[in-house]
Amino acid sequence: MSIPRGDCRTPFKLTNKGKPSTGYTLTELTVNSPTYNTPDEIMEGWKCHFQQLNHHAPKLDAETARNLELEIDFIKANSMERSANSMERSVVLDEPVTPTQVDKSISKLNSWKSTDIYRTAAEHLKYRGWKLRKTPVTVFNILISEGKVPDMLKTGHLLPIFKKKGSKMDAKNYRGITVLPIILKVLKSLLVERLGSL
Repeated sequence: MSIPRGDCRTPFKLTNKGKPSTGYTLTELTVNSPTYNTPDEIMEGWKCHFQQLNHHAPKLDAETARNLELEIDFIKANSMERSANSMERSVVLDEPVTPTQVDKSISKLNSWKSTDIYRTAAEHLKYRGWKLRKTPVTVFNILISEGKVPDMLKTGHLLPIFKKKGSKMDAKNYRGITVLPIILKVLKSLLVERLGSL
């Protein structure tokens, strides 16, 4: 199939066409006691549900909090000692990435998963073609040289996933997952591979 130059919709349509559909649409959602019926109300219900989950973080008793602090201190000390012992090997993290390394990380992405907040799927990177091969390499080398990940790559979709028990119309029977940008997943894969070689 030949896609005309400048046609950016067809690749998205083809990628999304092959993805399996859940085949289920909520017609109502119950969050605690209120029930939401329209699509806009259901979206508001999800928002309320996940905000409530966020505010109900468990309180730690003093002993547990202290033990966590000790573990964090131990991990920091161990990491600093390890990096001091292998300072010459840590240069591996700062080296520019190669097209081969990026291709290898991209090939590890799971296909047919949800698109990210920018409507990009793994398939868009996997089948990008030789003309676009340099773009991810350039982006990753800039991120690695600056040592920072921009906020736009830390933003994702929060999706409710049914726990496969109870009523599908009750929000408490769902857990949330965040779908992060595909580019961030590839960067993570590159860095994990490099850390494994230290």
